[in-house]
Amino acid sequence: MESPVPLCVGNFELPWQEVERLRGGWLSDPAPASAVTESASSGWLEVNRHYLQEQRDRSTHSMHALMEALGVDSVETPGEALDLFEMALRVFSPPEGYRGHTVRKGSNKLVMVNPFCPIFNALEEHNWRGVTACPSWYIRRGWLDALGVEATDFLVTEKKWGYRTCTASISVESLVAATASGR
Repeated sequence: MESPVPLCVGNFELPWQEVERLRGGWLSDPAPASAVTESASSGWLEVNRHYLQEQRDRSTHSMHALMEALGVDSVETPGEALDLFEMALRVFSPPEGYRGHTVRKGSNKLVMVNPFCPIFNALEEHNWRGVTACPSWYIRRGWLDALGVEATDFLVTEKKWGYRTCTASISVESLVAATASGR
């Protein structure tokens, strides 16, 4: 049987076996089972803070692993940062793949529109009424941290609040750090 076509974004190409390896445990339960127990002693505010920071740290680590798999030590341009960001969006999506679409606006802006937001769907399946904050901003911030860029991350619409899509806009303003030092 032939292996699937490599995942390509911009000048980056990743063999499908590598996508599956990186994806690994990424799709674990988005709302920790211990959250209800923890909330009894520390309250939902603290559970949310811990959960969201955990998501940011996890995505930082995942972006570093993706960059390593692609042989990237540091980001050279805002466009390259967005290529890596979009690659992460596609690699760390559910097995059926990223079902939304992305639009590039110039060399430094990426808009993501997703009517099938996997995070929203997973949290709905787990009755996320207690963990009230969607982790998507923290996941995106973790990827941006790993890329070593200053960026504006703007949430345009969110399904949680009744919109048809989850839509976010990322604008890379500047490169601030050599990402190899962050590993």
